[in-house]
Amino acid sequence: MHNSPLTASSVVTAALLASLYSGTAFAALGSLPSSWDAPVEVRKAANYTDRMTVLPSTTTLHEYVGPDGRVFALSWAGPTLPNFRTLLGEYAAVMDAEVRSAPVAGRGGLSISTPTFMLQSGGRAGAFSGKAWIPDRLPAGFSPSVLP
Repeated sequence: MHNSPLTASSVVTAALLASLYSGTAFAALGSLPSSWDAPVEVRKAANYTDRMTVLPSTTTLHEYVGPDGRVFALSWAGPTLPNFRTLLGEYAAVMDAEVRSAPVAGRGGLSISTPTFMLQSGGRAGAFSGKAWIPDRLPAGFSPSVLP
């Protein structure tokens, strides 16, 4: 029996899969923004709104809401990953399939690039960050590069 060493990407992959089933609820990507029990900081830009909250886990979550009232992008940073099953909504199945088919060897996080969904997530235990967005829902002039 061969035991493969634990790599950074296998830790991130395991954490991402575990986060698919964790319990905190958020707005789903592509849906209406969430209703928060926690305080929300709202920053308005010309063509979108950034709704930021600190979750009980101390992970910071940003929901980017377009003029149509729907979440077009998300970003997170903190000691734990958010619940991706809820956070990504219908796009969680895409992430799940990509995670299961991705090679485990190597270093780094997870990067998913499809015509309908983009995700970049990485980190290590205690320090995760990432972002996800729907390319065809980005408001005019918005670049995912501004996502923290």
